[in-house]
Amino acid sequence: MSRLLAGATVIAIATSAGVLTAASPPAMGAPMPAGLSVRAETSADARAAAEDLLRQVDDLQTQVDHATADYAGALQAAASAVSGHLRAETASGVARRDAEDSRDRLDEHLRALYKSGGPTAVYASVLDADSIVEALDRVRSVERVVGTDRQVVTASEQAGGRAERDATDAAALAQRQVAVERQAGVAASRVQDLLDRQRPLLDQAVAHAAAVQAAEEEAARQRALQAAAAAAAARLRVEQDAAAQLVREQVAAAKPRYPAGVGAPGSAAAGQNGAAGVAGAGPADYFALYHAAAPTCPGLSWTVLAAIGQVETGHGTDTSTSPAGAMGPMQFLPATFAMVAVDGDGDGRTDIQNPADAIFTAAHYLCGNGAGTGPAGLSTAIWNYNHADWYVALVLSLAAQYVG
Repeated sequence: MSRLLAGATVIAIATSAGVLTAASPPAMGAPMPAGLSVRAETSADARAAAEDLLRQVDDLQTQVDHATADYAGALQAAASAVSGHLRAETASGVARRDAEDSRDRLDEHLRALYKSGGPTAVYASVLDADSIVEALDRVRSVERVVGTDRQVVTASEQAGGRAERDATDAAALAQRQVAVERQAGVAASRVQDLLDRQRPLLDQAVAHAAAVQAAEEEAARQRALQAAAAAAAARLRVEQDAAAQLVREQVAAAKPRYPAGVGAPGSAAAGQNGAAGVAGAGPADYFALYHAAAPTCPGLSWTVLAAIGQVETGHGTDTSTSPAGAMGPMQFLPATFAMVAVDGDGDGRTDIQNPADAIFTAAHYLCGNGAGTGPAGLSTAIWNYNHADWYVALVLSLAAQYVG
């Protein structure tokens, strides 16, 4: 590679920018609460919307818990009322049977009294007493038997009435408690339904907030990349301007350098064009090789090979390996030389360090890249030899000076 512009730096920068958009989640069956929108302009807005919806969900969860507790209490009260109604119905039935039994016993006693002679027998029994006291005792005994039976019947009937009233009250209470239980169940179901519809909206709002935040972070990253790219581009322009100025100075100062024994065009020494090409050839032999190799590429001037030879190694005066690995008089990369090598001195082998092989290979390489097709093709061929515009300008400038 050329040593004339050592230290010049070329920087290539590739930048890319993208646009990330966050679409709001699809609408659900349930409407959004009033004043709440999941399409937020900033991540802060999106997070605030999600937090507001979270508060609503928490409130609904509290309502669900209360409604569930109310329903459980109403269910227990209804069960207790139904049990009480059943007990009251049972007690009412027992009281009715007791009253019926009491009436049956009274009837039985009255029938027995009637069969024994009825009131006449009772009166006869009283009149048959030995004394008034005995007669009164007999009357009181009959009254006690009949009165006791009647009291029992009355008490049984009263107890039966109370039991029926209790059963009626218990039935009414059970109906009311069942109605309350049903209402509490409906209320709990409605609140739970609201909560079930709010939870997916909360999930969507949280996801949207995350998407908006990710979009903002990506936008910030893109802005940072663009700022870095702009700064790098500015540095590149400065370096390119400096490199271009250096090229201009080098081109202005560049003069064709002729080795001893080889003069400028038109001089007596200029006619020495021998085809010597051994590995130990001196600078004068290089010009003979330039003249000999150029005709192998119709349209290629020997001056171009001479200019490249001067830029690369000073016509073989410095053939050390470059930092990039280029070697020999014409500074080929070994891999490139292996693909296009030409046996310039006809010794049956190709050697990257051999001037004849190197110069004839350079002519072949330039020709393959269009060097003989005209000015545009020549510039392209030189650029392919060394990918730098300043290199093309320098080689063409030196070649023109060799001609003139």
